[in-house]
Amino acid sequence: MKKSLLMLSILLLMILISCRSTKDFVLFSDNIAPPTRPELTRLTDDDILQQFRVLSENLIKAMTTIERWEVYQDNQDYYYTKVVHK
Repeated sequence: MKKSLLMLSILLLMILISCRSTKDFVLFSDNIAPPTRPELTRLTDDDILQQFRVLSENLIKAMTTIERWEVYQDNQDYYYTKVVHK
């Protein structure tokens, strides 16, 4: 009797442990990749106008990347506050 009661209690314990509820959700970064870093151009020329041109291009690349990160962060915040924690 004790052996069957022990087996029954072990079986019930295993069922209870295996039936725990977990909240599975997909990470935002798994679905949408974050923006990549821009490849900036090096200053190699001695011409001051060319250097200003390269610096301007690098600044535009950096600003564009920052704007993409802001959009990405806003979308990520929306995903976690509205979709996951709903």
